[in-house]
Amino acid sequence: TGGTLAFTSGCRRAYQKNQPSLRKLSQQLGGGLSKIEKKEQIETQVQGTAALQNTISGVASGQAVTIHNVIFVRASCVYDLTLVSLRRHFASDRLAFEKVLGNLPLAH
Repeated sequence: TGGTLAFTSGCRRAYQKNQPSLRKLSQQLGGGLSKIEKKEQIETQVQGTAALQNTISGVASGQAVTIHNVIFVRASCVYDLTLVSLRRHFASDRLAFEKVLGNLPLAH
């Protein structure tokens, strides 16, 4: 489908006392898009942890693209799961995204 799924995490002692803002962490999402048509942020939960779900649609390299991610902090670690999908395949690509998100091995 041309979609890309990326998972990143980073752990820092400083996050134990000062948890970073999820909104600030997600500010760079969609930085490579032009003609942005949709931008949405929803507070949610991942495995009992507060999370921020972001969806942004626009144009990249002449193609209609949707970027969807979920970002959260748990046990001093920032987790970020991001899907970059051609808009015409977003519905089917999102199914794979949700499956991976539901099976993430998280630190406790």
